[in-house]
Amino acid sequence: MDHVERHVERHSLELLLGEHPTTPYGYYSRNKKALVMNIGTGGGTLLHEMVHAMAEADFEDIPSWLNEGLGSLYEASFTIRVA
Repeated sequence: MDHVERHVERHSLELLLGEHPTTPYGYYSRNKKALVMNIGTGGGTLLHEMVHAMAEADFEDIPSWLNEGLGSLYEASFTIRVA
């Protein structure tokens, strides 16, 4: 992605959500109840941000260390098939 594309993307999000993204990967907007994703980073980022949305829905005052820890746990998880 070149400089112009990043500029357009950043300002589009600002117009759409009224927020300035602080990461190129993705984030969960608590105020807008929205996931903002760069799907090019892979499914792990999507899972990480989904965990934030679910955790904050159930635990409004979840500590950030726990919220980030849960996100990190699920973004790196995988399944093993047993024959």
